[in-house]
Amino acid sequence: MSDRDTRALIGYLVEEINSGNIDVVHESIASEFYEYAPVEDEPDATSVFHDLLTDLKVAMPDMQLAVSGLEADGEVLRGRLAMTGTKDGPLWGSPPSGREFQWNVEIAVRPEGDRIAVAFENIALPEVLGTLRQLDVVPPPDQMDKPPRYPVSPPEILLKVIFNGGMADKPCEHLDGIQIAEPTTDVCEECVAAGDIWPALRLCLMCGYVGCCDTSKNTHARKHYEATGHPLIRSIRLREGWIWCYPDNAFFTSRTLDKYR
Repeated sequence: MSDRDTRALIGYLVEEINSGNIDVVHESIASEFYEYAPVEDEPDATSVFHDLLTDLKVAMPDMQLAVSGLEADGEVLRGRLAMTGTKDGPLWGSPPSGREFQWNVEIAVRPEGDRIAVAFENIALPEVLGTLRQLDVVPPPDQMDKPPRYPVSPPEILLKVIFNGGMADKPCEHLDGIQIAEPTTDVCEECVAAGDIWPALRLCLMCGYVGCCDTSKNTHARKHYEATGHPLIRSIRLREGWIWCYPDNAFFTSRTLDKYR
């Protein structure tokens, strides 16, 4: 695909999405991610972009995209993507708010046959959290240690990209050590004893200990890791099954838990 054809496809994709045709993703976005080919049991890039855009369009019926400043870097086009809208619908468990939303991000676009692969570049975690706060998916900083007002559960794929910095799994030699997959309690006993509250709970996959998460007041799950060296936890909030490895700073989706359960 020539530079001119790539630019034309980007323009066509944006125009169709702005008109409400999210299904255009199936004919425009490549199945492989920009720097990662999904394995057999993972969703491909086409499905991930389609699902995320569908969710965002429900939350923001007036959602609009704009791509600007595209410059060639070999076969890659780099520029900026702007997304705007008004959150008049629900999103991943959060209710409508009527709040205006705006997100600007650097993008890289590469041709893949007759489609394109898209990557978001130079995104820092604080910036991502600020963006998600606009959508009421993450609570304000002064409420992070409190139980959430709504049962918000972002897609695991989104969390994986945020915490791993991409779609590929990080190396981890601890997964074979999983001993326990399901909790036997739904409280943090140490917080209960102290009369404290928590926003979410984590299960130690080695011994079954249940403690409060890293944004809680007491961070008992992390303290358990520091005391025992047990590396793996899973989220048990809203039946979530994603895994976090403390020493490897690695996020794994619930598919990984299913493999080692």
